[in-house]
Amino acid sequence: MRTILIVYSIILIATVAIAQDEFTVLDIIGFVYESDNSPDTTGFEESNPGDILAGFGFVDNTSDPIEWSTEEYCYTWYMSELVSTGAVNVGGNIDRIVYSGGTINIIADAYTNPSYSDPIFGTDPPQNQFLDTFTDGQILLNGTFDSFALTYDNILGVGNYQGMITFELGPWFQNQGYELEDPTGFTIAGVVNIDNDSTVPHGFDLSTDGHVYYMSTISNNDVSWGSIKNLFR
Repeated sequence: MRTILIVYSIILIATVAIAQDEFTVLDIIGFVYESDNSPDTTGFEESNPGDILAGFGFVDNTSDPIEWSTEEYCYTWYMSELVSTGAVNVGGNIDRIVYSGGTINIIADAYTNPSYSDPIFGTDPPQNQFLDTFTDGQILLNGTFDSFALTYDNILGVGNYQGMITFELGPWFQNQGYELEDPTGFTIAGVVNIDNDSTVPHGFDLSTDGHVYYMSTISNNDVSWGSIKNLFR
């Protein structure tokens, strides 16, 4: 963990100085699913109150001020326990789903770890033998959602999501006496789609491509589809 610690110690010291700027700090890709959806249905069925949204995948890029070593570590994310309040039609084919609760962990697993194995999505989540390949490393960041909402076009099979996260350092960092100067002010935003080329593994509902930003410059109110797409240009 030496490379991570050196860089992260700089981040912890510099947090106050950069507090007024926005940084794209993590890029995430993967797949999500709702607990009450049929695994043979592509995309979301109607999200009912109490359905649980979860997902996992890879952190495929980090940006300044975070510069974690991708040569030495595999980085993954695991999102769980987002409870649906039910789909609300906001016009035409568009549903908006607001979720409560929920957590997201950012995890690192060293390639030299004797127990390391390549993460595998598998099928019909959450099967532990597949999920464990994404979650069996060191938790770097443990996030709690302050808000999360997903907007979805039931005909086109595309949508976007946005939310606010409060992060705390994982157990390893805490045991070493590190702390985040400002754990709030993180925004997550991205797009989801059904992947018409059939790359979504069986049992998952949607693929996702998103970013985690530092500073809360994206509101959790309705966000236009155009403004979300602009984040990926």
